[in-house]
Amino acid sequence: MGFLVIFRSALALFLFLCGSNLVNAQSYTSYGARGCGTTISAVDSKNDYEKRLVEISTKSWIGGYVTAYNSWSSAMGKKEDILVSSNIEGAYMSVINYCRANPLQNISDAMVDTIDKLAPPAPSKRR
Repeated sequence: MGFLVIFRSALALFLFLCGSNLVNAQSYTSYGARGCGTTISAVDSKNDYEKRLVEISTKSWIGGYVTAYNSWSSAMGKKEDILVSSNIEGAYMSVINYCRANPLQNISDAMVDTIDKLAPPAPSKRR
């Protein structure tokens, strides 16, 4: 009987600790709120695991951002593919370059700058 109580207690503690880590992992509202300085620090890190993890997660976030932008654009009747002249790798490099130049900004600011560079110019209105 004593073994079963100890086992259940240990299992409950294990699940609690695992669950609390998962809750903390989801505590950020958006990857885009990640600071440029933090991102550049990780990209320039000597730790290959950290560098690769930031690269993969940033590219994934960019892919989602582009998908959302293209969907919004389509809903607004523009039907433009923002990456028609580039790709995720190009957008990633644009974000990294922006962040190097603006370390106090965040990733979403870098993506807005990238979208501004990639979006076709709005047609001018003639009077």
